[in-house]
Parts: sequence; C-alpha cells; structure tokens
Amino acid sequence: MTHQWLTALPCLAISGTKRKGRLAIEKCVWCNRSDGYLEEVTVEAPDRFGLNRGGKTMTAHPEHTSLVHNYYSLAARVAKRYVLVMVIAGVLALLGLIPLLMIDQQGGDIETWVKVIYGPLLLPVALLPVLLPFATPETVKWIGIRSSLLLVRLLGLGLLGAWAWWVLLMNSS
Repeated sequence: MTHQWLTALPCLAISGTKRKGRLAIEKCVWCNRSDGYLEEVTVEAPDRFGLNRGGKTMTAHPEHTSLVHNYYSLAARVAKRYVLVMVIAGVLALLGLIPLLMIDQQGGDIETWVKVIYGPLLLPVALLPVLLPFATPETVKWIGIRSSLLLVRLLGLGLLGAWAWWVLLMNSS
C-alpha cells in the first residue's frame, strides 16, 4: 500500500510502503539515501551462500542503476567460488591450529610453524575481503552497497594488517 501523502509534497519525491504495521521509506540500494527520484531495478542477486540466484527488485537513483547492475553481476559470477574459498580457508586455518597447539605444548619451534605453514593458511581469509568486498544482504540493506564495500574493504585491510603483524613482525625476533 503506497501512502499518497509522502508524494503529495514536491520536496519529498519518495514513496513509502506499509510493511508489518510500520511505514518503510524506500532508499537507494547503492548510496542508501532516500532523496531524489528512485526507480525500481531488478537484478539477479545470489543469497548469502552464493547458491540461489533469484530476481530481486530494489530501488536506486537513475545514476546508480548501472553500478547496481555491475555489482550484482559480479556477485552472481563469483559468489559460489567466493564462499567456497572462504569456507576452505577458514576450515584449513582452524585445522592448522591443532598442530600449532601441539607444538606449543611440547615446547617445539612454533615460529617456523607460524611463518611457513600457518601464516599462508590465514592469508586468503585476510586478502579475499580486500579483493572482493562482498557484505551480507542485511548489511547492504542497512548501509547500502557503496558503504558496505568500504566497510568490508576496511575490515579486510585490518585483517591483513593483523596478519602481517602476527606473521611477519611478531615472530621476527
């Protein structure tokens, strides 16, 4: 149900829909702003696991529609591989903790294990968000695609910095 009073004022060129008992203002999926003219955009968007690609309708400013299409076409192309690499890298990193803890308990050379084996296991977990900064659909809905790209890339750079400090600097002495 569209509320006509939202579009009655010329300064408010937005539309609202009634969802679950409250008014939801439509926002641009790219910049998360609700000002200006918004048009509906339908894209093939994968779910959080990269499996089901369904037609998803959202709103965007006319100047952002090509950016939205480019983002979701890239997401649709690499979603399955992205999730697969993250899961494999995460599992390998967790499995790499077992020998690391065993070496630590036996008083072995833990620095060599960290530098040579465990460090490279953690690198994809830190590097992938920087190269392909995909956020969850909830984060995109909350702050928009542009801000979620920045947020995930900054978190990835933080992970990469922590990895570099831990593998390269902490164990160099």
